[in-house]
Amino acid sequence: MSYSVLNREEWADLNLTEGDRLKVFLSHTEGAVDVTVGMEGKGPIYRGNGQQNADFILEIAETGSYHISVSGHQAKGNAAFTRIPGEQK
Repeated sequence: MSYSVLNREEWADLNLTEGDRLKVFLSHTEGAVDVTVGMEGKGPIYRGNGQQNADFILEIAETGSYHISVSGHQAKGNAAFTRIPGEQK
Protein backbone atom coordinates (compact mmCIF):
# COMPACT_ATOMS: atom_id res chain seq x y z
CA MET A 1 0.00 0.00 0.00
CA SER A 2 1.27 3.46 -0.90
CA TYR A 3 -0.04 6.68 0.61
CA SER A 4 0.67 10.39 0.26
CA VAL A 5 -0.88 11.29 3.64
CA LEU A 6 -2.08 8.60 6.04
CA ASN A 7 -3.89 9.84 9.14
CA ARG A 8 -6.08 6.83 9.85
CA GLU A 9 -5.98 3.09 10.36
CA GLU A 10 -5.83 0.70 7.41
CA TRP A 11 -6.09 -3.02 8.05
CA ALA A 12 -6.40 -6.42 6.40
CA ASP A 13 -6.75 -10.03 7.49
CA LEU A 14 -4.36 -12.60 6.07
CA ASN A 15 -4.59 -16.38 6.46
CA LEU A 16 -1.19 -17.77 7.40
CA THR A 17 -0.05 -21.32 8.09
CA GLU A 18 2.41 -22.54 10.71
CA GLY A 19 5.85 -22.42 9.10
CA ASP A 20 5.01 -19.47 6.84
CA ARG A 21 6.94 -16.24 7.15
CA LEU A 22 5.63 -12.71 6.81
CA LYS A 23 7.93 -10.13 5.23
CA VAL A 24 7.29 -6.64 6.57
CA PHE A 25 8.57 -3.62 4.63
CA LEU A 26 7.98 -0.01 5.70
CA SER A 27 9.45 3.01 3.95
CA HIS A 28 8.43 6.55 4.89
CA THR A 29 9.60 9.96 3.78
CA GLU A 30 7.34 11.80 6.27
CA GLY A 31 5.59 10.97 9.51
CA ALA A 32 5.46 7.55 11.11
CA VAL A 33 3.13 4.59 11.51
CA ASP A 34 2.08 2.17 14.24
CA VAL A 35 1.98 -1.46 13.07
CA THR A 36 0.36 -4.45 14.76
CA VAL A 37 0.26 -8.07 13.54
CA GLY A 38 -1.62 -10.72 15.49
CA MET A 39 -4.53 -13.12 15.80
CA GLU A 40 -7.92 -12.14 17.21
CA GLY A 41 -8.10 -12.80 20.96
CA LYS A 42 -4.33 -13.32 21.32
CA GLY A 43 -1.44 -11.00 21.96
CA PRO A 44 0.27 -9.53 18.89
CA ILE A 45 3.28 -11.29 17.40
CA TYR A 46 4.59 -7.86 16.43
CA ARG A 47 3.86 -4.31 17.54
CA GLY A 48 5.86 -1.31 16.40
CA ASN A 49 4.99 2.23 17.40
CA GLY A 50 6.36 5.23 15.57
CA GLN A 51 7.88 3.11 12.81
CA GLN A 52 9.54 4.94 9.95
CA ASN A 53 11.61 2.44 8.00
CA ALA A 54 11.85 -1.30 8.54
CA ASP A 55 12.51 -4.48 6.59
CA PHE A 56 12.22 -7.76 8.49
CA ILE A 57 10.59 -11.21 8.54
CA LEU A 58 8.20 -12.63 11.14
CA GLU A 59 8.10 -16.40 11.71
CA ILE A 60 4.53 -17.76 11.88
CA ALA A 61 4.19 -20.34 14.66
CA GLU A 62 0.42 -20.91 14.52
CA THR A 63 -2.05 -21.38 11.66
CA GLY A 64 -4.89 -18.86 11.56
CA SER A 65 -6.20 -15.52 10.37
CA TYR A 66 -3.81 -12.69 11.23
CA HIS A 67 -5.02 -9.11 11.57
CA ILE A 68 -2.54 -6.57 10.16
CA SER A 69 -3.10 -2.94 11.18
CA VAL A 70 -1.25 0.19 10.03
CA SER A 71 -2.14 3.53 11.66
CA GLY A 72 -0.57 6.63 10.17
CA HIS A 73 0.44 9.92 11.76
CA GLN A 74 1.00 12.42 8.93
CA ALA A 75 2.70 9.54 7.10
CA LYS A 76 3.84 9.49 3.51
CA GLY A 77 5.39 6.33 2.08
CA ASN A 78 4.81 2.61 1.59
CA ALA A 79 3.95 -0.44 3.64
CA ALA A 80 4.03 -4.02 2.33
CA PHE A 81 3.27 -7.36 3.99
CA THR A 82 4.20 -10.41 1.92
CA ARG A 83 3.45 -14.05 2.79
CA ILE A 84 6.39 -16.39 2.21
CA PRO A 85 4.99 -19.95 2.16
CA GLY A 86 6.57 -22.49 4.47
CA GLU A 87 7.81 -25.81 3.20
CA GLN A 88 5.06 -28.32 2.47
CA LYS A 89 5.15 -31.53 4.51
